[in-house]
Amino acid sequence: MNDPEQLLAEHLRLIRQSVTVMQQLLARVVLLLPLAPLWAEPPKVTVSFAPRDAGQLNEVVCAEWEPIREDQRLLRGFFHQSDLP
Repeated sequence: MNDPEQLLAEHLRLIRQSVTVMQQLLARVVLLLPLAPLWAEPPKVTVSFAPRDAGQLNEVVCAEWEPIREDQRLLRGFFHQSDLP
């Protein structure tokens, strides 16, 4: 298969196949990872936020997730929504 057109066609077929698999996985992500909706929400910090260092990033992330950590009802809901064995 040295024909450039055949190589391109095969490459595009593999890309389409990969996209299809990814779409199927994304459709099931809530079943596999019930916390996924938390990451889908837009962050409360501005889009242009750039942390000075890892410590500042950790502070911002922990502050963002603290209310969720304290909401046991919400956390139990995630556990019960999971489709894990």
